[in-house]
Amino acid sequence: MHSLKIFQRMTKIYFLILIGYFKGYIKYLDIDYKSSGILNRNDINKLFSEITIEIIEKMGPTFIKFGQVLSSRPDLLPAFFINSLKKLQDDVAPFPYNQVENTILSEFNKKPTEIFKEFNKTPVASASVAQVHKAILSSGEVVAVKIRRPNIKKNMLFDLTILKNFSKFAEKISNKARLINLVNIIKELEKALIEQLDFNKELKNLEEFIENFKNDKEIVFPKPFKEYSNEKILVMEFIDGVKPTEYEKINANPEKIAKLGLDASLKMIYRDNFFHADPHPGNVFVIDKGNKIAIIDCGVIGRISSKEKKITLNFILGVIQSDSAKVAESIFQACGGYDSYPNINYNDYYIDINKMFNQYVSNLKLSELEFSVIISKLYAIIARHKIKIVANYTMIFVALITIEGLAKSLVPDFDLIEQTRFYAFDIMSALEII
Repeated sequence: MHSLKIFQRMTKIYFLILIGYFKGYIKYLDIDYKSSGILNRNDINKLFSEITIEIIEKMGPTFIKFGQVLSSRPDLLPAFFINSLKKLQDDVAPFPYNQVENTILSEFNKKPTEIFKEFNKTPVASASVAQVHKAILSSGEVVAVKIRRPNIKKNMLFDLTILKNFSKFAEKISNKARLINLVNIIKELEKALIEQLDFNKELKNLEEFIENFKNDKEIVFPKPFKEYSNEKILVMEFIDGVKPTEYEKINANPEKIAKLGLDASLKMIYRDNFFHADPHPGNVFVIDKGNKIAIIDCGVIGRISSKEKKITLNFILGVIQSDSAKVAESIFQACGGYDSYPNINYNDYYIDINKMFNQYVSNLKLSELEFSVIISKLYAIIARHKIKIVANYTMIFVALITIEGLAKSLVPDFDLIEQTRFYAFDIMSALEII
């Protein structure tokens, strides 16, 4: 029976892909005809990524989350595709209130009305993994009640079985799949997705962030309520704020918001060694008339070791000083160094890094450099040399790229590298790097 269900699901996925790309091909022919056959590579890439996003969204929550996780892996996918994956819509139709009530009843043997003074039956947010309801505790505290979708874990595990089978098959027939170790990537993604389904983990993350930032009055996290939470339900303080891009609604200063976002990320990574791995605009709220930011959705986190801290700071120092040798060495160490790649032609690798620096970094002022562009170019180089950055470094770089994107959406000329400069020098001095 299980094998039959897998076959049926795989058949559905196959036809979604087939029909999706067939429609894309028809669209391509139409555009090609209207443009008199002068479509360039960028046009084709854009069309391909748009069609792929449509297909992924039709394939359901597992593949949406899979795509969102892949959007943070510039080591695996080209920049144009990464940018498209970031647009994946996680807004899905809410599940009925009777299922909300049944979940609370099964977990606590009480109806929502027996636990909460008030409980809004209409969700304030609904995504692929969970939906959120606003409620009031008997103490009068306003809370957000995050409830996992019924059967989501079972359905995700089912789809992950299909992905794992596909990855094993792909490695048998594709050198590229073997080179990037696709089976291991799917295992990493499986671990990340399963962790996001356990709200006990998110609660512990919130507690750790709150402890770390107890003396930072401008950066806050929602307080969790342990007695009302478990694997499927997370009750936490309700954050009443606006999205960073809606700062005009409360007359907030966009530059201050951008700096607070960067300050939060740098402190998480380099002070606390424990960071929010997905600080995109949807996970940040501006509160207290723009004087504070609140960070939510803390299910995806990363930790950084002293060695990783030194290597990433050396990389940043290399960029600041336009030192291609320092950058090349830092990135190679982030790939595992000679222990992982004893046969690399380091001279050829360095020549490519130095060439990129001469073409892009050295010709621009520090204020004109974009961290995301530098990382993208470096990942293209290491891919050519068939080496791969250790996943945790990618998570750190992506966190910084994400906060740079948030800052630039608020202040277009925001300079992450310059803003990071003095903070980085202080940390490096403490670690005796410089």
